[in-house]
Amino acid sequence: MPRAATGSIADYLTSLRLPKFGTIVRNNEGRYEYGPLSGIGRPFDTATPFFEAWADSVKIKQDKETITRMMQRGPIPAEQMVMIIENFPSQIEAISSRLSLCNEGPIPLDHGDFLHSNIMVNGNSFDLTGIIEWEAHVQFPEGSSRSPTIPVSFDFPQKYDQDGQPFGQELREKWRERREYIEMVRLAELKDSLLSACLSSKRSQNIAYVYGSYTNFGKLGFYDRVVKELESKE
Repeated sequence: MPRAATGSIADYLTSLRLPKFGTIVRNNEGRYEYGPLSGIGRPFDTATPFFEAWADSVKIKQDKETITRMMQRGPIPAEQMVMIIENFPSQIEAISSRLSLCNEGPIPLDHGDFLHSNIMVNGNSFDLTGIIEWEAHVQFPEGSSRSPTIPVSFDFPQKYDQDGQPFGQELREKWRERREYIEMVRLAELKDSLLSACLSSKRSQNIAYVYGSYTNFGKLGFYDRVVKELESKE
């Protein structure tokens, strides 16, 4: 499917907005209602209590022994990485009241796993017929802005020049593709420019990336640098 078409679908999903941060569940009566976020709890009216509840409940997937083993040839001592990982939730909690640019609803619906493999099209006309695999859907602060591109502050510093531009050709190509995709989204937007604004926002990108990396993947990285950058841009 062309990226332009994917951008149109993403814009449509972003236009589906709800007043609370949470999930949509089907109750025993067959009706749909707001439900809790997995591992966090109740649906939230604003982003602040969401981030507070996340910080109180989140556990990264790797234990200290695993992190130590993974960092045997790392750029920093394993003990320092363990400290970065352990301190991250409390650092987020400390700035939770001023973290999100979208503190109150309505909140865009985030599919949670919006890949080409989950987009169904007609085999002859290639018209969209459906979107599947909604298990990971959520209404999440900055949820619609998630990008696979690693924030500069999270990544190895030696990959970038003094202006924050990547040295490697592959990474430069990813950045170029991201810019093109954002422009496609901007041209496809109908209701407003929320999606392209989120995708273009370095702050929103950073929040969404570290949240997903920590919660879903247990990825090791410089979370402390991202938090410092978020604090400096308030």
